[in-house]
Amino acid sequence: MGESLVTAALVKGLNDGSVVASDVAETIPGVTQELACGFLMDLLEQVVLGQLEPGKLDTALAAAGLTKHKAASLPLMIADAVWMAWAELELEEDPEKRSRLRDAVQQLLRNELVTRKCLMMTGEGEFLEEVGLVVSRDAWRRKEIRTNTKHVYQQRKYNLLREESEGWAKLVTLLNQSGAGKVTEANAGAVLEELRALIGYFDLDPNRALSLWIDAWVAQPENHAFLHLLPGFRQEDMSQVLGWHFERVGAREEVTPAGLFTVAARLIQEGHVPLAAIMSHLNPADEDLTDAHAAAEAALRESVSRIGIISLVEKAGKAPGGQFGLGTLRLSASGFADEYGEALGANNQKLHLLAGLIAAGAEAPARELLSWLRCLGVAQPAAFPAVGRALSARAGPLISRALGGLSEEGGAAPDALPMQLLDTLRTLGVYLYRDVLVLTRLIRLLGRCLASGGELGAELQQQVNDILSGVVMPACSLVPTNVALVAELWAVLQRFSYPQRFTLYASLQELMAGTPLLMAAAKLAETEARRVLRRVTAPSSHKEAKAAMKPLGRRLAKLTHAVPLPIAEQLIRQVMGMPGMVLTVAESLRLSTPMTFDALTFVILRKLSAAKRKLKEDGVNMEEWFQWLAAFTGIICRRYPSMELSALLQYLTNQLKSTESLDLLVLKEILTAMTGIELVNDVSEHQLDALAGSKALHVEVFFQGQFRPSPKALASGTRRLLAALKDSEAPETKQLALPLLILLAQQKRLITLQAGYSHLKLVAELYDSCQETLLQYIDFLQTAQTPTQYAALLPSIQSMVDDYLIEPEVVFQLVRPMVKAAAVPPRAALAPSAAASTAAGEEGELEEGEAGPTEAGPMEADSAAEEGALPVANG
Repeated sequence: MGESLVTAALVKGLNDGSVVASDVAETIPGVTQELACGFLMDLLEQVVLGQLEPGKLDTALAAAGLTKHKAASLPLMIADAVWMAWAELELEEDPEKRSRLRDAVQQLLRNELVTRKCLMMTGEGEFLEEVGLVVSRDAWRRKEIRTNTKHVYQQRKYNLLREESEGWAKLVTLLNQSGAGKVTEANAGAVLEELRALIGYFDLDPNRALSLWIDAWVAQPENHAFLHLLPGFRQEDMSQVLGWHFERVGAREEVTPAGLFTVAARLIQEGHVPLAAIMSHLNPADEDLTDAHAAAEAALRESVSRIGIISLVEKAGKAPGGQFGLGTLRLSASGFADEYGEALGANNQKLHLLAGLIAAGAEAPARELLSWLRCLGVAQPAAFPAVGRALSARAGPLISRALGGLSEEGGAAPDALPMQLLDTLRTLGVYLYRDVLVLTRLIRLLGRCLASGGELGAELQQQVNDILSGVVMPACSLVPTNVALVAELWAVLQRFSYPQRFTLYASLQELMAGTPLLMAAAKLAETEARRVLRRVTAPSSHKEAKAAMKPLGRRLAKLTHAVPLPIAEQLIRQVMGMPGMVLTVAESLRLSTPMTFDALTFVILRKLSAAKRKLKEDGVNMEEWFQWLAAFTGIICRRYPSMELSALLQYLTNQLKSTESLDLLVLKEILTAMTGIELVNDVSEHQLDALAGSKALHVEVFFQGQFRPSPKALASGTRRLLAALKDSEAPETKQLALPLLILLAQQKRLITLQAGYSHLKLVAELYDSCQETLLQYIDFLQTAQTPTQYAALLPSIQSMVDDYLIEPEVVFQLVRPMVKAAAVPPRAALAPSAAASTAAGEEGELEEGEAGPTEAGPMEADSAAEEGALPVANG
């Protein structure tokens, strides 16, 4: 503490009269507002000790400037200081000290520095009797008790008969008028005066009048002019009367009027009723709410766990109708959410009050109540329908306002989304699915943020990712068969790179595993998919597969619109678990959306990279599921351009880099299916003769009786595969065409040296498979590109041998087209005789006695034109 302002020199100066008050300035400087109380206590202490004369106390206050500048607060300050000094003297029982303090107080009263009212407010009976303000302390005590009892405990009696006759009728009529006599902002003052007049003239009970005022406002909850009538009632009774309204409805087990929550929310928002004061009157109690939430969540999980379980008792005598006996698709999981809300209690006043606070825009009380509910275990209040609707209605204008600040053509993106919007969306979570309009606006807002010019800031990028993974994608999973909504979502997702999209899919899968409502939507879709796929048989040809899946493909497409990830998992399990279903399942995806194929790519990569054995127990042969999955991957990559080829090729490149040679099968199937390039190991003499013919003859001889895609489909697949390997948007260092070629060329040596396979037969088969895949890939690169483009792709021969350690025979296989082009001059540059000689040489050796033709036949010319081969000169 600081040093006291009342020194011995100051006390001596006051006693001998050398320190006096002045109108010009304070003669006792340094007494500020903060030090005034302590200065006064020190003066009273000197008076009690007999050091300072009681009559000099007023002189000291005037000399310090307290009487001039602080006249309003000085009497109450003196009264508090005197009471504290008297309380200290009660323990000492020294008559002289009490006498000095009494003289000082009487002197202050005579000089009007303290008032009798202030001393009566702070002093006790013994002190008041000592000072002379009361005659007897006992009489004062009795009077104090009677007054307190009358004010606090005694109820006032009203003339109920007189009130019934006229007063209440006039009051009810005044508050409940409609039309021209309705309470409005304009006439609220006049209504308030009339209200006061009715209460005073008819001697009405104010609390009962307050209750009628609440009833009238509940009947007109949107009429906020009733707030202007509040000065006519006591604010202290507001919480009790409003709480009584809630308790009355709860005791009758009736549905609480929605207007009552609106009125309560508005009163809490305006600060007239504390939230904590009203919570004790609401149903259910905190313990009951915790128990109800736990029971509701357990019942929800139990209902979800029963999805897909066939009960013979329930299904007895019930045959599904509709086409193929499938009946209507059951995809909506909203029924489970409704059951959860009903289990929490349709008349849950605390949750309804939260909805009212959110609707009224009372953010601080709403956050306080949300924290209260979460402490009770209600982690997702938005699951309650009223709260979810209020949050959606709150989010709508916030999204529209944010949309208005972004241009459709692109522009500067904001640094971050509004925090108010983020808090609302976090609280709402997956339950935004109830309002598809607001959900669509939110998706478009994210799309505009991503479409804006320039790169997004780190904060905005993280916010967009959080909203997509935590709100938008889960909510879309709960909106069944809405292809327009899926298209809006895909328009946003396709702006991300495939690693970012696959990260979002993984987050969605984790959320589905832990959220009962999302789990219900996934299990419903999987159950319906199994119902469809049970009616599919393995076809013997492509035409049969197309005919079998044409009517059922539409139903599967509707399933994939809602929850593509679980349906993709189900289809892949069908392919991996049942032989001969590759063509049928691939055909069933004809009507699916691009987002479905993107999710299918993600699921295929998850299955390929899972820790599951790809070799049988004999350690030589590959598992059937792996072979069927590889074949399925190749077929759908050729048929559907929406498959993310870049992701599959990047995975295969990484596997080869890690010397995982088993996945060469997937690459081989993709090359075969998309380009039509297929190697034949055992060639008959008849097939060998056919190699001299055209491409059409090759197909007829080598693939007789087999389904083969059309040349147009193969050309399209070749272009797409080359585009994925040489992505124009990716930097040259990240293009996969050359790395994949080098890794394939190196893989033969790595299989024998570093692969770690113990079985010799497996090593031999992998070596042969790698050789075949390498030849396919080289043939693909040579036919899909011009000689100039192919030459630009390859590094130099020296680099391939020294830097990449590629075997010489493979290097010569790679550069053969360039060597051929460099060694053989074009036909147009040869002399006519030399051209004829070259043409004759290309036909091969003639049998003895057979004359050579003078020009090439039509078949040879056609073959040369189709294969793009250059003539080779003799010798």
